[in-house]
Amino acid sequence: MITVRINKKFLRRLKILSSIIVYPGLCLLMIVGDINAQRGGVPSQLRGGEGANVAFPPTTTFSQAIQILSQISRDVEGKVIIDPTNQQGPINVSVPSLNWKRALEMILRANGLEFVERATYYEIRPSGSGVALPSGPALPLEGELTIDSRQVEISAIFFQGDRGSIAEAGIDWSIFSRGNVNFDVSSVAATSVTQEFLAASIDYSAESGTSTLTTLGILKAFEALNIGTIISKPSITVLDGTEGMIQVGQSFSIKQKDFAGNTTDQFFEVGTILRVTPRIVRDRDITFIHLELYVEKSAAFPDAVSTRIDKQTATTQVILLDGEQTAIAGLFTDEIQSVRKGIPILKDLPWWFFGLRFLTGFSSENKSEGELIIIIRADLVPSITERIERRKAEIDEILDRERNKFKEDLKKLPSN
Repeated sequence: MITVRINKKFLRRLKILSSIIVYPGLCLLMIVGDINAQRGGVPSQLRGGEGANVAFPPTTTFSQAIQILSQISRDVEGKVIIDPTNQQGPINVSVPSLNWKRALEMILRANGLEFVERATYYEIRPSGSGVALPSGPALPLEGELTIDSRQVEISAIFFQGDRGSIAEAGIDWSIFSRGNVNFDVSSVAATSVTQEFLAASIDYSAESGTSTLTTLGILKAFEALNIGTIISKPSITVLDGTEGMIQVGQSFSIKQKDFAGNTTDQFFEVGTILRVTPRIVRDRDITFIHLELYVEKSAAFPDAVSTRIDKQTATTQVILLDGEQTAIAGLFTDEIQSVRKGIPILKDLPWWFFGLRFLTGFSSENKSEGELIIIIRADLVPSITERIERRKAEIDEILDRERNKFKEDLKKLPSN
């Protein structure tokens, strides 16, 4: 009986001692293993050797997927993945558990892309199948650029006008189909409006009865008469066949969690945005410009639950001659402003203060309707050959002028 009692005590002490020594050791090994697995910022389930497998849901953004695959590629092969296409949006394909390189091929193939292996990196580029990218400029190859490559200068004016005032003035935006606008004063019905408008914008010619207005002059006159406001006047020079973008605004981010549980920031652009892709076409000795346009005016309004984005967008394709312009109108907005009127101080008292708030003031809402007008002009930029010839002509003109001046100075010298 005594021997059995001693063995039980010994076993109980041994169990306590083992729990003190073994359990912390196991915890330490788990922590060290997790740290080693997550070295380099890659989740443990995505790491491994050549056979590292990954899986992505279709809602994963393209940039997040490429970032994760680039980290694995750097650890496995010492090469990063570079994406000069600036692809945006989700990958739009469900990737099961695959080898990381096969997953990369699957994602790129679903988005009309492919990758090329370089010495120190993988480069993503559009595939040869001709699939158009939803966003991002398709830059030409270096071998396609010659001295005859042309550029197009795109000028835009964003004008926010008061819809009621514009309708009262009887303005038809189709007048901006040409670079200059000719007005015949005798044919305008709204005489009082026309006289004030002409006095603010142009000098009237009494002999011909007509005057010429530039587009910017017209809009500045509208601005002077409080009919509207010129929001921005962006201008950009774009290479033939490539996309140009102008943004006047800001970017804001929304925090999201990816499938691995990491918190990421997804950025959105708001403001005045212009995307244009010009193509110069020559047919029967006539050169004209084909424009693919995307214009946007947006604003973000953060909320306790989510962020609201108000947008006004227009997408179109137009054909213009050199120096011609077109107008995009009819984008209406409604703005409601709450105003508190009444006796100062008393009208702003809280409702529980004897109800004086309701006796000394009232609330009203002012609703204003606005119209966004976008005017776009395309001008051909002289080619490199034409610019070189023009510089040569200027140099020759300077040389001729200096040569003639030198000859005249020689004639003035006394002869021996």
